[in-house]
Amino acid sequence: EAAKDLTASGRATALRMEVLSCVVANPGLTSRELSKSSDEIEYENFHKRLPELERMGKVHRSDEPRACRVTSRKASIWFPGPKGDPEQMDLI
Repeated sequence: EAAKDLTASGRATALRMEVLSCVVANPGLTSRELSKSSDEIEYENFHKRLPELERMGKVHRSDEPRACRVTSRKASIWFPGPKGDPEQMDLI
């Protein structure tokens, strides 16, 4: 029911766009690191919205995880755009 309300209200779309903006502004961070870069978006929203954005081709995760600076565990790092986007090569 909560998911239906989130979708019907348009809040899910707004959260996706906010998460996408964070990834664009901070490419190459883990979801935990991204959540620390935002005072407005909780970690759970990054955790849920990043895979949705990935399926939409708006973001992609790296092939190789790295140690997260927040948890010290290996985690995916996120970049804007679809995987293999030539513009992303400048970020590496």
